[in-house]
Amino acid sequence: MEALKPEPSKPAETDQERDALLKQFRAYLHLAITAHQTGQAKQLKTVPGPNLMAYCRALAELPDNTLARELAAPVTAILQEISKIAPPCEGTLRGQDASLTG
Repeated sequence: MEALKPEPSKPAETDQERDALLKQFRAYLHLAITAHQTGQAKQLKTVPGPNLMAYCRALAELPDNTLARELAAPVTAILQEISKIAPPCEGTLRGQDASLTG
């Protein structure tokens, strides 16, 4: 993990390194989401460089809840999708239960 978090010599370098790490994380997150959506998640293991957990660990060490801010939008989007599909799924399951018991 040290390769993701070099020791800065100046404050400006710290900002540049943080920005670079955030850009890399966003690109990898986009790649990971796309891979899962297209059924190619297994290929992520062959991508050279840090994986999602490595990026998350590095971002978790940054100040100001950087990791939480970066994950807030994707997690919120997932929760919204789940809440949209939950009622129809529950209705289908209830209908199946009723036909099995009736």
